[in-house]
Amino acid sequence: MGNAAIPTMTTNSSWIKLISAALFISGLAAFYIFANLGQSLGRIESLQQLISLEMLLAFGLLGLFALLPVAIKKFRKPVNEDNQ
Repeated sequence: MGNAAIPTMTTNSSWIKLISAALFISGLAAFYIFANLGQSLGRIESLQQLISLEMLLAFGLLGLFALLPVAIKKFRKPVNEDNQ
């Protein structure tokens, strides 16, 4: 058993920067969707307003945002384990 070099990720790694940027952008999208939905829910005075176009769009965006990781996983190419 020799002293094999084990690759490690440093804080200056481009992967960490990429993941940080992706998390920041997705966090902004989630914040916008939740804030929009909360603002819309705060203005409801009757049950008829709950089924308005604005509310249906807000709930639809929330649902699409929740299903986005599932869609990405389904359509992404599988990583070939031999190339790692």
